[in-house]
Amino acid sequence: MIPLFRDPKHWRARAAEARAMAEQFADPESQRLMLWIADEYEILAERADADLDKLSPKNSNRGTPGRLFTLQSTP
Repeated sequence: MIPLFRDPKHWRARAAEARAMAEQFADPESQRLMLWIADEYEILAERADADLDKLSPKNSNRGTPGRLFTLQSTP
């Protein structure tokens, strides 16, 4: 069994949940922050893919690590 932090499906599901929550927010800043969280979950999924690649050399092109925590303020 794959630990959650190494399971890309887990992080992609969390990203989908965050996007669904963002759609329910009326406040644009809250939506922006929730979408940022969703993007960060996608990055964690990419990193989990990369970790799986390291463990399984047969699948060397599954994903690449992305940026982490680059939240920028809006004007």
